[in-house]
Amino acid sequence: MKFTPGGDFVNICDAALAQIEPARLNDLDRSIFGVTGRPGIVAPAIGMKVIKRGRSSGDTEGEVQDVNFRAVFPYPQIGSDVGFFDQVLCSRYTREGDSGSIVVAKDSGKIVGLHFAGSAVSSVFSPIQTVIDALGFQFV
Repeated sequence: MKFTPGGDFVNICDAALAQIEPARLNDLDRSIFGVTGRPGIVAPAIGMKVIKRGRSSGDTEGEVQDVNFRAVFPYPQIGSDVGFFDQVLCSRYTREGDSGSIVVAKDSGKIVGLHFAGSAVSSVFSPIQTVIDALGFQFV
């Protein structure tokens, strides 16, 4: 599914899947920071403490502030702004380069979202069920 560019709040997530070359599967670390055992999922809730491991900021923690957040973000690579709705706004716990990090509920160790945006004061992720539904995959 491609973005609908422009300022309208019509996009539900910024996510992609990749296929691993079969010869590289044995080299793959399948662990997810903060998750033990088989990955479960949980819906985000205001006040929920979340953790993630990011390329730029490492292991960090934030707190969910809004579960129905909508915003327009600039996407210079497509030459347009892109509007999103029903996203999760958190206190800032990410930096540029952390996009694609799995977000985990700190108390339960369940996957809650996929980080994709932020600013100097906040971080934004898509609820994981939205990402699963949009891309048609499951955690194993």
